[in-house]
Amino acid sequence: MKFGFLAFGLFLAVGLASGQAPDYWFHPDTVVEADLPLDSTVLVVQVDYGDAAATDSVVWAWKRVAWSAPEGWTVDACDPTVCHTGVPSSATQLPLAADAPSFLKFLLSSRGIPGQALGTFWVFPQGQIEHHLTFHFTFTAGPLDARPVLHTPTVRAHPNPTSGPLQWSQPAPASGTWSLHSPTGRLLETGRFPAAPDLTNRPPGTYLLKPGDGHLAFPILKTDTP
Repeated sequence: MKFGFLAFGLFLAVGLASGQAPDYWFHPDTVVEADLPLDSTVLVVQVDYGDAAATDSVVWAWKRVAWSAPEGWTVDACDPTVCHTGVPSSATQLPLAADAPSFLKFLLSSRGIPGQALGTFWVFPQGQIEHHLTFHFTFTAGPLDARPVLHTPTVRAHPNPTSGPLQWSQPAPASGTWSLHSPTGRLLETGRFPAAPDLTNRPPGTYLLKPGDGHLAFPILKTDTP
């Protein structure tokens, strides 16, 4: 299993520039990649998070923004309150003590079926969805043609989800190319920095955006409404 950004440490503040609350912490990262064995073995992938500024109990909620997985895989999503059968669209947890970490956990089995699952999830204190923390997950079993999952995402794009044009969240490289892929890794489009992809004419769904060599491809959700 490979987890990106581990070098950033156990507790990381999330800045206002990303639209997320400044006092949230998470571990190991907001972008997680994991390789599944091609058998019935169940792989457990977990991300912990919390509010460093909380002084009272916190009721956390999470929302499934985008999710796709190969037919035949078994994937269950868990949080401190319950282990769900499958991946529901949203869930609200029981209150947790101010200093108690919450978590989002996945129990996955590819059951011998090669493929790739992609997910984007928001977690937030109940009633504060505008201050969500975003997690991106890529789960892969077996080889994939033109697999665009590499290393160390430092350039990201927003808004995500989007109904059309994207912008780079960090300063775009002065030169080089980016590429847009289908969830299975098929190349759909390439472009040159500082231009960014425009998904306006593409059908709704999940895409993989790889911002140049040496970066991790991350999921982008295309919606049909602004």
